[in-house]
Amino acid sequence: MPLSRELAEKIIYSIADGIRSFQRRMVVLCGLGEDKAEAAAQLVDMYVDSINRAPLMLYVIDSLDEGSVGVRQLKRFRETLRSELDFRTITYLDTESVMGLTYDILILDVVEELRPNDIGRLVETVRGGGFIVLLAPPLSSWVSNVTRFQRKLLVPPYSINDLKRFFTQRFIRKLKEHKGIWLVDLETGSVNYNEPIGARARESKLELPPSSLFPRELYSMAKTNDQIKVLLAMESLAKERKCILVLTANRGRGKSAVLGLGLAGLMDSAKGRLNVVVTAPSLYNVQVLFEFLKRALEELGMEYKEEKDKEGLTKVVQTQKGRVRYEEPYDAAFADARMVVVDEAAGIPVHLLLRIRKNFRKAVFSSTAHGYEGAGRGFTVRFLSALRKEGKAPLIEMSMREPIRYAHEDPIEAWLYDALLLDAEPAKVEAEPVSVVYEKADLEKWFTEREDELREFIGIYVLAHYRNRPDDVAMIGEAPHHFARLLRTSEGAIVTAIHLAREGGLDDDLIEQILAGFEPSGNVVPSIIVKYYPPYKYFAKYVGWRIVRIAVHPQFTDRGFGSLALQDLCDEARKEGVDWVGAGFGATRELLNFWIKNNFVPVHISPNRNPASGEYSVLVVRPLSRRAQKLVRVANNEFRLRLLNSLYDTYSDLEVEVAQLLLRSPHGTEEVKLGLSKSQKARLKSYVSGIVTYEVANDAIGKLVKAHFMLREGKRIKLDDVEERLLIAKCLQGRGWSDAAKACNFPPSKIKSAVRGIISRLWGGYGVEEA
Repeated sequence: MPLSRELAEKIIYSIADGIRSFQRRMVVLCGLGEDKAEAAAQLVDMYVDSINRAPLMLYVIDSLDEGSVGVRQLKRFRETLRSELDFRTITYLDTESVMGLTYDILILDVVEELRPNDIGRLVETVRGGGFIVLLAPPLSSWVSNVTRFQRKLLVPPYSINDLKRFFTQRFIRKLKEHKGIWLVDLETGSVNYNEPIGARARESKLELPPSSLFPRELYSMAKTNDQIKVLLAMESLAKERKCILVLTANRGRGKSAVLGLGLAGLMDSAKGRLNVVVTAPSLYNVQVLFEFLKRALEELGMEYKEEKDKEGLTKVVQTQKGRVRYEEPYDAAFADARMVVVDEAAGIPVHLLLRIRKNFRKAVFSSTAHGYEGAGRGFTVRFLSALRKEGKAPLIEMSMREPIRYAHEDPIEAWLYDALLLDAEPAKVEAEPVSVVYEKADLEKWFTEREDELREFIGIYVLAHYRNRPDDVAMIGEAPHHFARLLRTSEGAIVTAIHLAREGGLDDDLIEQILAGFEPSGNVVPSIIVKYYPPYKYFAKYVGWRIVRIAVHPQFTDRGFGSLALQDLCDEARKEGVDWVGAGFGATRELLNFWIKNNFVPVHISPNRNPASGEYSVLVVRPLSRRAQKLVRVANNEFRLRLLNSLYDTYSDLEVEVAQLLLRSPHGTEEVKLGLSKSQKARLKSYVSGIVTYEVANDAIGKLVKAHFMLREGKRIKLDDVEERLLIAKCLQGRGWSDAAKACNFPPSKIKSAVRGIISRLWGGYGVEEA
């Protein structure tokens, strides 16, 4: 049943008011059957009549399978719609394909799917004067509705009835609280709407610079004065020998677009050929940049050729005056070009950003301050502070505040940031904490009564983690096996946040399925142990707590709060009868050192680097029960054996500091086991005696070095850090002499004699000749 004429006119009038104030509106249609689709079609028809043009519209459903609820709703919508409107339909799996595009109308079917990341990405495609429609379950039963996102959160032995639904309850409450949102219950006829305050007029007319290096046509393509200021700043990249531009903005400010315009200006003004590398967490992230680069080149009359990937995404734009190409973040750190542009930099780890920075004299780093692609606040705090300390090149810092798609006071943006906690901040702490208390988080109260604590908790992650997404908030508020712990000051401020997941306790059938190649959701640690160490598959029956994320308030890092929280957590887990505590993360020297010093033992490293972070993923476990201790000891020995025999191949590019930490262990063999042939022993003796070169005896040297690292640490010949790293780089990874020296920051002229000296000490210390 469609909306009453009176209600429909009120909704359209509020949307018309949004057109005048350049604001957006949202309509949430709650009900059963096809009533929602009919009501949505009614509103679209009335909107088309009121604006007297064909609007751009996007319709998003969970699945295009015939017979699905979403497809039935879509068919009814098409049948009811009288306007001859050609609109685009996609599934939630394809949301990345519309990033950077703009629509007047967005219809989201949230009955079968409501994933926070998708909501954040899609709502921001709607321009001021447009509106969003949510096709939702009946208001009375919405909380108990189950989406695909929620089903994916369920792991054995949990069922649908175990879902916490805290995030869903809060999501509905925020729809009721915020202005500019019509919440219509088609079952009861009830309506909730809060009228927003009209927006102020958009910023005054564009102030074009009196003179500029870039062509006037580029400045005329700018939509805001913020964009004009960024173009002027990008001119510095053409004038200066070294220069770094850091640009931050919230969503919808046009930062990617202006980067494309600026690159066209740099190409036009370049004296020679300009070769630029563009990088971002994914190729999708730079499509807006490439699109505006092409538009600007056309405006300037510059012919270009482009290359696309198999999905039709632009990856290279080339003109006679230069080339702009996309590289994945890790590859960008080693790419050959005059300049780099990093978009969505908040989605890339700080250590990799710094590595990219060192590879180029000129660089642009662009980041979203608050968004679903990554937490730009963490980027600002950690990366910018590192650049300021570095001081090796002129640093230009800019922020863009004026929205392009909608007005500054847009009520839907306010709702989105609140509902998804995109602007969460940690507690403000004035003084050093005198004492802290370890606590269990009451998530139900956080999502209902004590929202300020939820914001503090999530705010710590926003500042600490390079990849903080709305899905994480929903996960902790919905998944039955996810929970939280924290450290709180005596004044009540949260200074350490731990997000955890219960794992293990798997039955025999599921364990056998994992062995056969099945990858169950959740249960990360048990699945890895079963897959890589099949003889010890019964580990999956043990119950453990996996640390999903741990972070410390940015004011109090390096004070020991993280280690204190881990110790309290392990003490609690041991009392609760938990067998192990584990974690998975992208391996850096700093992170590995943190976990290892807290008695966590490496048991796995991924076979490939993460293309966005450039890191290998590592799994560490701290065994608590006696049975877990026995198995983890064996798993760690097996892990080191696999790593030692893979450094020459799979992990030949692994950072030597990371490899060194992975090979440290309280477990291992009690004595050296070499298995050298008589010939190998003789050549090894000749090498340590200075008679033959390294290359003559490298097979025997490799066996000796592997045997050294298989010993438990207390039984090893004492070597300093540099000596161990030289053995790893040269003898285990097989790097060339100069490359090995560079990897260890060691003088190349001294490395050969140093390695011979180290091997001589191992030869004598382990009694190889007598063995």
